[in-house]
Amino acid sequence: MKHLMLTFAFILTVAATSFAAENEVSFNITKSLNKNFPKAENVKWTVKKEFVKANFTWHDTKIEAYYTQDGDLIGMGRSVDKDRLPLASLNVIDQKYADYTITDAVEFTYTDKGTSYYVAANNGTVKVILNISVEGEVTVFKKEKL
Repeated sequence: MKHLMLTFAFILTVAATSFAAENEVSFNITKSLNKNFPKAENVKWTVKKEFVKANFTWHDTKIEAYYTQDGDLIGMGRSVDKDRLPLASLNVIDQKYADYTITDAVEFTYTDKGTSYYVAANNGTVKVILNISVEGEVTVFKKEKL
């Protein structure tokens, strides 16, 4: 799960539009979090040059939300079970990646592009991160040897 979320951090680095260097979480960001996720609990912040990440619990679910330095929500993600993936994608994964084991699945909703799923799977020698659209289209986001 940690590797998959680090991949999201990379994606968001590219997607972030504000590159102001900040070491603290601004009032605008905390205000935005409170507006987007009322009653968020156990908030932990990570400040990067390109974005600010909030890890927290909301409705008994662990969430990661990414903000620009100006406080605009870039997107949010949460771990999901394999059975929450679009059915069409499960069929593709079963056929094309029959010898792979799914290790993590994340639902990620971008504020400007909608929802995608990212699935990490490996076969003992190769690890793939698959990008799955809501419609169930499966593409390889990243592939690496173990």
